[in-house]
Amino acid sequence: MKDDNILGNANDISKEVDSILGEEEASTVEDKNHLDTESDDLDKILGEDEGTDGNNKDNENIKVGASIIVVGMMTTVCLILLIVFAFKDKHPEEEILPPSPGFELTEDISYVVDTLKEAVDNLYKNNAYITMHLSSSDDNNVVYFLYNENKECYVESGFSNNIAVFRNNNTAIELTSPVQVREDLHILALIERMIHLVEKGYATIEVENLESDSGKTNRGYNLTSLGKHNTRMLYSNISTEYADDMMEGLYGDRYVKENYITEDFVDKDDLDAFNLQVVVGENDEFGASASIDIDGFTHLLWWFDGYMELSGFELDKAWYEEDNNLATWVNMAEKLQADLSDNIQEYLDNNLTDAEVAALKDEVESNDLTILDFKRPEGELTDEESAWWDYIEKIHNKIVNGEEVTEQEKSDYYAMPPSGEMESE
Repeated sequence: MKDDNILGNANDISKEVDSILGEEEASTVEDKNHLDTESDDLDKILGEDEGTDGNNKDNENIKVGASIIVVGMMTTVCLILLIVFAFKDKHPEEEILPPSPGFELTEDISYVVDTLKEAVDNLYKNNAYITMHLSSSDDNNVVYFLYNENKECYVESGFSNNIAVFRNNNTAIELTSPVQVREDLHILALIERMIHLVEKGYATIEVENLESDSGKTNRGYNLTSLGKHNTRMLYSNISTEYADDMMEGLYGDRYVKENYITEDFVDKDDLDAFNLQVVVGENDEFGASASIDIDGFTHLLWWFDGYMELSGFELDKAWYEEDNNLATWVNMAEKLQADLSDNIQEYLDNNLTDAEVAALKDEVESNDLTILDFKRPEGELTDEESAWWDYIEKIHNKIVNGEEVTEQEKSDYYAMPPSGEMESE
């Protein structure tokens, strides 16, 4: 391992704000939530070949990116009227998971479970802004999660234009073309579910103290669900279809969904596993990584190292409706993005010096706009869709001719294109 951080190089976090802003670089400021631990502990979960590169040993703080341009911070989405419902039960009842046969919840396990639940609840209460990395080396391969105390979440991809809003009923609004309302779990919900499996005896947990060279002590929790029949329970409380889709995505043809027609199927010889490592620091620091074991090999899925504390936001009641028209979806998205932009601006205002602000402003203003390969969709369009594409074409021509465009026009131009009709050259 090249890195002394338990969950990877903290400098990878340096693009989290500016990537949402669409900028390439940013100065760094300090945030308190870096987990300072030793690399050998990560090896136990991810294997000697997994992890991230870096050289920020004994760094006491997460390095977070910052940019002064906040107008149009969140990508304004291009929506069309069609809405797809990707789940059958709009309001699924919470599954009551019985304990594993022969399992007894001891006081020690109960204490550890309660400690982890409290740590996750603290992320919600602090409106955590998390940058999740999907690989061990690609800085751009990240996804941003902005939580609130109601366990709702705004999610934006750092490597594509995908945006989703997670409601607190295990469903998400995907602001794609078309808009999709589907079953899904965000990462904190997945962590909560894994803790629940430990509480019911379908996953094991080991606890260790992680000492850094600086003398700081963090607590590491290694949770493992052994066998695909146990790992499947991470998702089966949502629906059978969702569980099958997620398991096939994780294990491919090693997962045979026909075996799970009966919920009590158990393969005692199955050594494939799902591993979750959670690290909690003395001052509410928090990080996590997930990996799977397949045929004796460990594969890293994702990791995040720390979080930023932002101000709160709320989802309007209309986010929980499924019959919204186009104007409603657009208005809600714009309002939510404006609220989140204000929250991040507040964070920047409280963490950037005047010199950093001036430097970033000069840097941003010097950037040229990328010209996309514009192509209108083929086939018949509604009046509303035609008007949208007239608007996009107008912006496109402005950029080609070097004319000034507003921040809103930039956001709309670089937003998700319907049916992938615009591709970057």
